[in-house]
Amino acid sequence: MSATCSLGSRHDGTMGFPRALDVTCTYRLKIPGTLSVEMTATCEEPTLCNLTQHSYFNLDDGGAGDILDHRLMLNAGAYLPVDGDLIPTGVVKPVDGTPFDFRQARPLRMESEGKQLAYDQNFCLASTRGPLKLASWAQGANSGVEMELWTTEPGVQLYTGQYLAPPSPGLEGRRYKAFSGFCLESQVWPDAPNRPYFPQATLWPGQIYHHVTEYRFRLP
Repeated sequence: MSATCSLGSRHDGTMGFPRALDVTCTYRLKIPGTLSVEMTATCEEPTLCNLTQHSYFNLDDGGAGDILDHRLMLNAGAYLPVDGDLIPTGVVKPVDGTPFDFRQARPLRMESEGKQLAYDQNFCLASTRGPLKLASWAQGANSGVEMELWTTEPGVQLYTGQYLAPPSPGLEGRRYKAFSGFCLESQVWPDAPNRPYFPQATLWPGQIYHHVTEYRFRLP
């Protein structure tokens, strides 16, 4: 089963893009238990193109409780520290000995100065886009449901939903709150245009942007 949508800019300056940018996103449900997201794009003028999937997950109860006891693994030996505006500082920092080391699966619960550490950083998977690879694994603490993230992208943004407080009810009328869900957003490293030593996000005329991310689920 699949569904495809197309979008993009058609005129110079639309949404800040130069000339036309044509984007297609295809969602596929694949056996066994896989949601595949494939994004492609072409352009008429050189432009930045760094697309991502921004779904929230709670593998225990759909957001009735929090995700802090979920176990998470990230295949990343480094991450990007950020400033007060959540912009990367430019440092590529090893995760060794830091609260950002998820190379061995562990709970998201991690306190700093008596408060839950809020994650919203890019984790560095590779130096360039490549073939589909295992980037992350997560498991619900109570349900035992597992999710793997496979992606072609060189980075993944972990966001633990610390600012979740939507005005409208969510799934089955639930009122989401801080840490009700987490995101794993596969991407090129943020702020790449200002950091020439990061993997770059420029798309050139004649090139095809091609990004695939798969969420693979398993029941206990």
